[in-house]
Amino acid sequence: IRRMSIDRAELQSELRAAQEVQRLLTSSLEDTAPWAEVAVAYLPAKEVGGDFYFWRQTPDGQLIVVGDVSGKGLRAAMLASAALGALRHSAAS
Repeated sequence: IRRMSIDRAELQSELRAAQEVQRLLTSSLEDTAPWAEVAVAYLPAKEVGGDFYFWRQTPDGQLIVVGDVSGKGLRAAMLASAALGALRHSAAS
């Protein structure tokens, strides 16, 4: 029982960390055009989820990406994080 309690506490800690990573990745609306008004509400079905968005002004206009990684939970959140990281990296170059 003690080991299960420790494992549960570790899992809860990992989920809180994943939630924070996801919050940081989905909370930015950088480079919004002056003519645009954008509001976002993100409510995952479980502790973390695979939905994501990305918004960036480009020389040609606005780049808007909305995605949903198949599945739910930690695995989907990590895949969404990888997709957002790739989008941010490509937009920065």
